[in-house]
Amino acid sequence: QRASGHSLVMGFRSQLRYCGKLVFASLIGFVFVLESHGVQGRPTQSQNVRARVIIETDAGGDPDDEQSLVRFLLYANEWDVEGIVANRAKTIDGENLNPARTGLEIVQRLIRAYGDCRGMLARHDARFPTAEMLLSRTVAGYDGRDDGVDLIIRAVDKPDPRPIWYSDWGTATAATNNLKRALDRVLRERRSEEHTSELQSQFRISYAVFCLK
Repeated sequence: QRASGHSLVMGFRSQLRYCGKLVFASLIGFVFVLESHGVQGRPTQSQNVRARVIIETDAGGDPDDEQSLVRFLLYANEWDVEGIVANRAKTIDGENLNPARTGLEIVQRLIRAYGDCRGMLARHDARFPTAEMLLSRTVAGYDGRDDGVDLIIRAVDKPDPRPIWYSDWGTATAATNNLKRALDRVLRERRSEEHTSELQSQFRISYAVFCLK
């Protein structure tokens, strides 16, 4: 287990050295989209205001989401991370070889590895969040659990005029999309199309896989 943890940290450090070129074009594209969607009367990315971001991930299937999360964390100083929702309750045996066997545990394991490297990252920018802060905002979004839905609604209810960028990295087979569940709850409990429309207006949605059940 010690060797496994060491390998994980070394892999993260390897990403520190080599992943910059791999994600530079994607990062520039994302910032361009942020600026092109700036809302009149609100500060935009070009005014040095960071975007609020929620990630929903089906980590635990093929390893692409784990790789994406490593890259995302290397740029965590560029966002206000409102939350990370892990929606796969059980990893796929034979396909995912991570020793953690739930999506939530996989995400938590990667964040702890990030925490081991944060000191080096913070030399360049003190805005890199602590692993403890990220862990406190990382929840399960499995069907039958409301942690992800609660996180989304709390984020929207904050007195913050900035929209929330919701990036769904996959929910097609893992669970029902948690943003859809949040919208359904608001409509059901507050019984108001106005409240639902207000919640929808707070989000900018980016889907890697689009499948709302």
